[in-house]
Amino acid sequence: MGRSDNFGHESYLMHIGLDIFDDAGIWQYEMQLHADDDTGELVASGQWDDSFRDAVMLDLFSMAKPDKDGNFYGEATHEDVFYFLLDMYVSFYWHVDDNHLKLITLKSFAEFSERQMNTKLSFNDIKSLVKKHWRKPSVTGLTEKNINLFPKTAGNYYKLVVEDYLAMMHELEIPVVNEEKIHDIKNRGMAFQDFWWLYCSMAKNLETRHWKDDLFSIGLDRFMEKVDDNPETLWPMLSILFDHYAENKDWAEKMMGGNDGKGLSLSSLGYSSMMFGRKMLYPDELMDNASKYRDEDRQWQLVTAWELLKEKFEAYIVLQDTKEGTFDNFGSYLLSTWNDEHDIPLEMPTD
Repeated sequence: MGRSDNFGHESYLMHIGLDIFDDAGIWQYEMQLHADDDTGELVASGQWDDSFRDAVMLDLFSMAKPDKDGNFYGEATHEDVFYFLLDMYVSFYWHVDDNHLKLITLKSFAEFSERQMNTKLSFNDIKSLVKKHWRKPSVTGLTEKNINLFPKTAGNYYKLVVEDYLAMMHELEIPVVNEEKIHDIKNRGMAFQDFWWLYCSMAKNLETRHWKDDLFSIGLDRFMEKVDDNPETLWPMLSILFDHYAENKDWAEKMMGGNDGKGLSLSSLGYSSMMFGRKMLYPDELMDNASKYRDEDRQWQLVTAWELLKEKFEAYIVLQDTKEGTFDNFGSYLLSTWNDEHDIPLEMPTD
């Protein structure tokens, strides 16, 4: 795939398509971990097997591929890679991401299509395609009109922060002389970004668990626990705060440290505030272990989609080897099975 002047969209999408192999490998490896009878150390009975990932990558990115008889067939195209990456996103990540990340990701797919594919797919074309996927995802509300990726003014959360600030004063038994003046602090000229630090400082006085030591995170934890943990509130609030505080390079570097490839790619596309929000709201997504799959529902989603992916690849290889297939690449095969019915419930069974 040829590089363009800005390869950020492609880089971000590649992480989506390829990271799932590492996630699945780590999860499978950790499932084998057990304590050694003699030493008590955690060991795994099996080896980390990269053969499936390697076979898929060879098929997706090789310009020409040999079949079992040594004959070459097919040629990787941007279209094939596009459909593979989109299938990976909808199969493994759609049910995890909130609407802000979904919108950014679909916009990246639209940019990918515009720059790399012969048959262009618009943003709305891609939404329609996603809606037909076997996962039956909802695309309702995924528009920039409904989702403000770059908010400029504080929303209702300023009022919520002020109200909880007063609540903390009461919890600490601090006499409140005039609550009306504190309620009116926005109209009296104090920016939300400045009042936030007062809120965080007050929250620190009530923090007893000592899980985190930076003032910002302590305040955010308090807000999410006591006020609102809805991503639709948190994304714009964090964006406003980051855009203001990022002028302090030391603070920005401290708070953004440890981001993963997807987050760094988002930053290169001008979504630094989104990268910050993702890091603060979904820290497990950045961890190089299987902690993100401790949740039973997500674990079930991973396993079912992973087993189906392997079944589809095996079926694709059989078709290629027997000359019955007309697919030059695994991506085009996935597109042909896009809306097939499968014996997989769309949600984890409860009994």
